[in-house]
Amino acid sequence: MFDTETPFDLLPTDHVQPEPVTDDLISDLGWLPTGVMLGTALERVDRSRLSGFDRVLLLQARARQIAHLQAELLADIDSISEAIGTLINDPAPDERTVHDTTSSEISTALSLTRRSAERHVDLAYLLCQRLPQVWEALSAGLIDQARAWILADQTTHLPQALAGQVCDIALERAGSQTTGQLRARIRQRFGRLVS
Repeated sequence: MFDTETPFDLLPTDHVQPEPVTDDLISDLGWLPTGVMLGTALERVDRSRLSGFDRVLLLQARARQIAHLQAELLADIDSISEAIGTLINDPAPDERTVHDTTSSEISTALSLTRRSAERHVDLAYLLCQRLPQVWEALSAGLIDQARAWILADQTTHLPQALAGQVCDIALERAGSQTTGQLRARIRQRFGRLVS
């Protein structure tokens, strides 16, 4: 519906629609990297002044920024795991103990159920430690957290190097695919490996 910059051309000619005002900043949102610059730009946008097309651009930019923040949240969780591992004062701390302690901290800090906290800790580990290229794609806003989950889930049983290769190939098109398409492509391309 808003796939062109003149969506109001479809209105009947007798319907008077004021010319949409496009914020000059909106054109920058597509190329600004995620992080501080994009976050600052998004705070300055007055969506009421935008055309329907520009509101879609705003939505896309905000979704990229949210993905970036989700990646940072996962990195924060992974850093808590690292700190807990250090506090245990064991050169090779038990991974289960670190995971359980981190999950407890996350559950309390974010008022999450235990299971939800465990899922956050699991994803943080998988992306930050096992699949850094997936974390980087999430941080850059190239994929969202749902796609990151699929990539992590479909490769969790594979050796790290092979999991990385599968993700590298999947990431080539992951941002333009639905989660169902992404999962199907991974299964079609790597069938026996990911089953």
